[in-house]
Amino acid sequence: MFNKKILNKISIIDFLIYTVFLLLVGLSIYNSLRFRFTVDDAYIGIRYARHFVEGSGLVYNIGERVEGYSDFLWIILLSFFGFLGFNFVSAAHFLGLFSSVLTLILVFKLANKINPHKKYYNLIPITFLANNVIYTEWATGGLETSFFTLLLFIFFYRFYIEIVKNRNSLQLSAIIAVLLILTRPDGIFFIVVYFLFMLFVFRHQLKEYRYKIFTWIAIFLILYLPYTVWRVSYYGDIIPNYVYNKVNKLHYLSRGWLFFKSFLIDSYFYLWLIPPLFFFRFKNLFVNFVVLSTLIFILFTIWVGGDWMGYRFYRPILPPLLLIFGLGMYKFFEMRKYNILGTNTLRIFALLFLIITFILSSKATYDPHWRPTNFTDIGSRFQINIPEKKAIEIADAYEKLLDPDDVLAGTFAGYPAVYTDNRYIDMLGLTDKFVAKLEVKKPGMPGHEKWAPRSYLEENNVFAMLPGVEYHLGSKEDPRYYVKYDHRKYFVFESFREQDEIVKKFTSKGFRVFYRGRELFDYSNLPEITNNRNFDFELGNYLFWHVEGEAFSTMPSENDTWSNSPLIKNFQGRYFVNSFYGNSDKYTGKLISEPFVLEGDFLIFRIGGGRHEGLTAINLIIDEKIVRTETGENSEVLEIKSWNITEFKNKTARIEIVDNYTGDWGHILVDDIRQIKFA
Repeated sequence: MFNKKILNKISIIDFLIYTVFLLLVGLSIYNSLRFRFTVDDAYIGIRYARHFVEGSGLVYNIGERVEGYSDFLWIILLSFFGFLGFNFVSAAHFLGLFSSVLTLILVFKLANKINPHKKYYNLIPITFLANNVIYTEWATGGLETSFFTLLLFIFFYRFYIEIVKNRNSLQLSAIIAVLLILTRPDGIFFIVVYFLFMLFVFRHQLKEYRYKIFTWIAIFLILYLPYTVWRVSYYGDIIPNYVYNKVNKLHYLSRGWLFFKSFLIDSYFYLWLIPPLFFFRFKNLFVNFVVLSTLIFILFTIWVGGDWMGYRFYRPILPPLLLIFGLGMYKFFEMRKYNILGTNTLRIFALLFLIITFILSSKATYDPHWRPTNFTDIGSRFQINIPEKKAIEIADAYEKLLDPDDVLAGTFAGYPAVYTDNRYIDMLGLTDKFVAKLEVKKPGMPGHEKWAPRSYLEENNVFAMLPGVEYHLGSKEDPRYYVKYDHRKYFVFESFREQDEIVKKFTSKGFRVFYRGRELFDYSNLPEITNNRNFDFELGNYLFWHVEGEAFSTMPSENDTWSNSPLIKNFQGRYFVNSFYGNSDKYTGKLISEPFVLEGDFLIFRIGGGRHEGLTAINLIIDEKIVRTETGENSEVLEIKSWNITEFKNKTARIEIVDNYTGDWGHILVDDIRQIKFA
């Protein structure tokens, strides 16, 4: 009877423990779904996976073999789901969430193995993980972070089973080691520490265990070397491209330290180390392995300069750290030795420490205004979330607007390129061999220091350079080209191409083109109001114009007259107005046209030079008042701009070209003034 009561009591306690565990897993899933997001870098891997599934190979650009990823196994997993017809982003989120839940299960299982008596203490690490912002938000993200976390914890799990407890079998950890390093190369640090611990533990029994050690090495090499041979032969480089792109520099150390310092402040993880280090005092082999491997990994993150995507680097070490924290708290609550305060008093103190640590570690999860302590360039889910909808929209724009052979370039190598087959040059070099191997000219954020030079972009016939994430769908205030391709959607870009070419390309397909808030037209086929006012300056003189001052000389510039003229682009014909008289900005002056009648709908012209309102400008004057004005953009490229003049139709006007500025960019360029009338 007594035994049955005990069994019933135990079963009820176990039932309650496992019920709480399932509730905590549910809470973790809830928080992860609440934070669900997709980072731009995730789309880089998806582009590789998509091309692989479609039969183009494991490549970023079709026909170019560049190893611009560091998560081979993750991309293969995504490809598998792609072969089955699943959406890549959904598959990435599912795998991340599944890995996160499985990690919690394994943490709880290993905690029960280490502490099988009072299992309610084993809920401590699960409680902390389920409420930790780093663990829950990076359960998604689209990257391999959560999957790598799972593999790493399995590796720790196997260490406990193979090294601490049962030393008869070592093969499985060798297989996990290969999977770990195939998912992220920095898994090598944990593997090396594991191997050193294995040698240390077996140091007095090397003869007995040498066969098992050699077997472990053999399994690792047999599985890993074929991949290495394939990788080198396929991509043609021993060193992966991403290594060139993120090569360590001395200035990374200071950035890395600031990154780690931010993590210390935001995570309070140093509090997690107090109980295990105090109560185990480096006498527990498993605790030693966790602490030492974690320390080496942290030093690595400092050496490479940290990361810009929140604290994803540190997510993989959270489960083992919180596991030993839970074990340490168990010792804290059940401490008998050195207990001079009394059991109840000590437990109250331990409970207060646990509650305070939990509140500090978890507060960011439930604070909607929380942001990482930004000592460097740390982002968060609020800054880097790029929904797949946006990637689909930009791909839809490409399909409507671009030709298959149009080459694109940009600093975001993920979502702008993921669903298109147009060649895309990563201007930061992660997926581009040439840019990745350039020298760093200005130290900055790791992986974001190298920029594709203009000469390289022009050599590769780049049609459009895409701006940052905030501009891709555009707005009328963006100082770039934007093409309206749908009711309220704009394709935004910059380009080195001639403006006429850009305008003709899109208007010929029926789209409207804007630049700096003004609509551009292909007026080569539009009715033009004929005038003999020398508005194109092709007479080679200032006939029908009144000249004041010295800035405009006595005649328009010829295309090769001035020493700076090779820099001047996009003028029409042979002559154009140029107030850079005597190769200097110190002269001032004014050109005033004879009066003429406004008969068209738009007045279109080309303008370059300085951006000084009222000082370097072209003005439309009616009744002695300036009714329209425009300046250059501090550029020698003459941009096509226009004025809507329908409200002034049949009025008499004059054009005034002014240079009254003597500082930098104190000149103006004007050419090809036309009145256009729509049919």
